[in-house]
Amino acid sequence: MLCCVEIAEKMSKPHFDVVIATPGHSMDAEYVKSLMATCQLLSSRGISFTYQSEYSSFVPLAREATAMGERRLSYDKTEIAGGKFTYGKLFWIDSDIVWSPADFLKLYESESDIVSGLYVLDNNRTLPVQPIGAMRQLDRSEVMFRNEYIEVGAVGFGFLCVKSGVFESMPRPWFKLARSSMGDVGEDYSWCHAARNLGHKIYVDSKVTVAHRKVMNLTV
Repeated sequence: MLCCVEIAEKMSKPHFDVVIATPGHSMDAEYVKSLMATCQLLSSRGISFTYQSEYSSFVPLAREATAMGERRLSYDKTEIAGGKFTYGKLFWIDSDIVWSPADFLKLYESESDIVSGLYVLDNNRTLPVQPIGAMRQLDRSEVMFRNEYIEVGAVGFGFLCVKSGVFESMPRPWFKLARSSMGDVGEDYSWCHAARNLGHKIYVDSKVTVAHRKVMNLTV
């Protein structure tokens, strides 16, 4: 239980309904358009938000720094932004993603601890989705005809909403590369495996699709 001092400190901190986190030092123009439209929608709904972005040439460090809101990393801090504020959801969006504000809102309003949208690639394909217990990955047509939420083992961080408390339940560093019998595991999938080991479930919302501009030709 929290003591009176801890409760008072928590109440004195600023609170944001959602933190938007985007690692990197350059943003795709269509990403910026999506971001501005989303901020306008959030403001009109009275949903408070803040934005965090830091850069490193090493992707795990870029994500770690973005999560902490600073490049100088202190691994004894175990809260997003070092506990400078409280928050409801942490929304990761890569700088080459294009989305609709309505899809952002849909994931934001989800009750799931961790939920991702689908990334549309060239030729109307999506990044692979492999449900828990399935023997193979599903293509887009199969995904779209399944239930709205699909529990998966891991997802990328391109368009991912995480409930407050998930990161705080995990040891630092949060992002690191790993090796498995299948080969190298990226910092996003490694994070997902660690989260699942702590009991957090990960879902893909098959009705939310976003464009990943780095790997496709898209006219918006």
